[in-house]
Amino acid sequence: MESASLIALAVGVILLFYGRRYFWLAAGLVAFLFGWQFFEERIGDGWTAVLIGSGAGIIFAWLAVKFIRAVAYVIGFHAGALALPFFLGIFGVDLHWLLSASVGGAIGLVLIVASFGWGLVLLTSWVGAGAVSGSLQEWLDLGATVAGVLFIALLLFGVVYQTHRRRRR
Repeated sequence: MESASLIALAVGVILLFYGRRYFWLAAGLVAFLFGWQFFEERIGDGWTAVLIGSGAGIIFAWLAVKFIRAVAYVIGFHAGALALPFFLGIFGVDLHWLLSASVGGAIGLVLIVASFGWGLVLLTSWVGAGAVSGSLQEWLDLGATVAGVLFIALLLFGVVYQTHRRRRR
C-alpha cells in the first residue's frame, strides 16, 4: 500500500468513528484531506500537497476550538465538497471535480445548518467511509461495485456507531 493510501485510510477510520465526538480533530482532518486532494490535483507533487493539507488541518483544528459554529459551517462545506467526488469516483462517475465538489459542498453546508449534531455525524461518517473505501479500492484493486457496497456499509456503520456513542454520553 502506498503511503498516500495509508494516510487516507488512517484519517478515514478516525473520522468514521470519532468525527462527532472530537469535532476539533474532525475539522482538522477534513481540512487536511480537502487541502491534500485539492493541491495534489493542481501541483502533482504528493508530499507538497500533504504538507499544505497538514498546515490547513492544523489551522482548522485550532479554529474549531475557538469558533465552533463558524468552523462547522466551513468544514460542512469542505466535507461535502470532499465526499461527493469520492462517492462519485467509487462508482466510476467522472464529473468535473469543481462541479461535484460545489454540489457536495452545498449539501454539506445544508446538513450542518439544518442539524448541527446529525450533520456532523453524517458528514464525518461519509468522508471517513469515502476515504477508507477509496484507499482499499486502490490498495486491493476492488471493482466499483465492491467498493460501492463497502462504502455504503462503512457509512451506515459509522452513523450507527457515532449515534450509539452520542446517546451513551
